[in-house]
Parts: sequence; C-alpha cells; structure tokens
Amino acid sequence: FNKTDLRVQCSSHAEYRHKLTQQISVEIQSLITISFTITISLYLQFSAILHITISITIICSGVQAASRELPMEGQNECKDEMISNNCFCIRSSHRTHTGNVNEMGRSVHRCRNCRKICNFLDAAELLNSQNTMPFRWPDLRHNLALANKVIKSRPEKPSDWQKIAEGLSGLFGTWSPDIPVDLKGRGCRERSDRLLAKHKNDEAKALKRSGTEEDYSELSQLLDDIATYKEDIQNARIKEKKQTGNKHCIKGKEGILTVKFLVPQMTTEVHLPIMQQKENKSDIQIPISNSFSILEDELVN
Repeated sequence: FNKTDLRVQCSSHAEYRHKLTQQISVEIQSLITISFTITISLYLQFSAILHITISITIICSGVQAASRELPMEGQNECKDEMISNNCFCIRSSHRTHTGNVNEMGRSVHRCRNCRKICNFLDAAELLNSQNTMPFRWPDLRHNLALANKVIKSRPEKPSDWQKIAEGLSGLFGTWSPDIPVDLKGRGCRERSDRLLAKHKNDEAKALKRSGTEEDYSELSQLLDDIATYKEDIQNARIKEKKQTGNKHCIKGKEGILTVKFLVPQMTTEVHLPIMQQKENKSDIQIPISNSFSILEDELVN
C-alpha cells in the first residue's frame, strides 16, 4: 500500500495512524496465511513420499519372501530321496526343500515349511560329507570280513592295517553301491580291538547284532584265533627283549673280565701319579681304589 495516498485521504494524524495499523495487520495476516499454506503443502508432499517409500519397501520384502519359498530360475526343486531323508531340520516332518539358495556365498537347502537351513547341502556335497563320516559297521558280515582279513594278514605295522582297510573298502562298496566307504587302517585296528574286548567279556548280543548263528560262531572262532596270534606276537616281543637284555649282560661281563686282566697294569700306571698329586686329586683316588677293591673281590670269587 502507498503511505502518501493514505496520508492524503486522512484528515488528521490520529486517523492516519489508525488506518496504517489496520493495513499492516491485514498484510501480516495474509503473510501468515501464505506461510501456513506452504507448510501444509510441503508436509503433504513429504508424507506422500514417505507413504510411497514404505509401500515400495513392503512390496520388495514380499517379493523377496516369495522368491525364497519358490525355486528361482536355474534352481531345481530338491526331489532327491537321499537328501530328504537325511535332512536335519528342527521339525522332522518338514521334508520338502528348495535347492541352491545362495546365502553367505554357499548353496544350501532350505526347508519350505519352517524355512530352516538344512545341515546337508546339495547332492554332490552330501556325498562328500558322507565320505568323511566314519563307517558304522552295521552288520555282522562286516565284522566277519574284518576278522577274516586280520587272521589272514596278521598285521603288525600301520601299513599292514592300511592294506586291510583298502581291501575292505572295495568289498563293502560292492555290498552297498549307494554309500561310498573309505576305511582307514586305524579304524580297522580299533574295531578289531573292540571286537576282541567284547568277545573276552562274553557280550554275545553286542557281537551278534544281525546275521545267522553260524556267522556268529564263525566270528567267535576267528576272534579266538586273533587273540591267540596277538598273544604269540606279544610273547615273541617279550622274548626278544629278554634276549637283548641277556646280550647286554654278557657284554658287561666281558668288559669286567677284560678289566680284570688290566688291573695290575692300571695299579702300576695309575697309582704313581695319584700318590704324587694326592693333595690336588684326592677325589679321584677314592673311586679308583673302590673299583679295584670290587674287581679284586670278583677275582677272588
């Protein structure tokens, strides 16, 4: 507004101040209204953007959950019975899986129902994991084959046990082609020792497990033979140790005899410097005289 026009229109100074105050208040109210309108519009725009962002986030999470539940492109549904039966989900009833879900850089199997990651991975990794698992010796025929191998080979060294393990691995692999078997020499030796311990304790149920009565009788006979041959090996080792001990004793006696013949020479050669250096080497004289007295006693005897 123009102050000059307003001053011309007013007849007095009081009227001019009154109209000026009214005009300023009107201008202030209009400014407040405009600022409030702008604030509301900005708030509405921000809330709209926020709602759109939340909606997009919800949609993305739903798509991600759906992609986890259904196999994506290039992924096959896990229909392998071996993997399904060996799934270690928390709930044993959940046997349906989706394969090759990438998490932490690994391909894993996830249960469709409880969505827990299974301990076993894909089929190739499952077979590799079974290779590393220890052999459980499930049937009596496995123990019988081990006993036959042991009684034929009579192993003593670790290399002998390793040969037995290699032979049994091939044999057991033909009995169950679906399950790879990789035995170790140490495992075969420990299994043989456990069978012998059970046989000595007359644990018939632990030995029998599965198989016929004839197989059990044959296994018992083989274990008796194994125990006998192990006792023979132990006795042979004890005898060998005794022989080596006797040889050392004979060598010791021969050394004493040779020293006996050298006693006169040693007395004439050694006593002179000892007597001359009695004050400096008195500690040497005592063990030599003692040794001579012992040798003299043995000569007398």
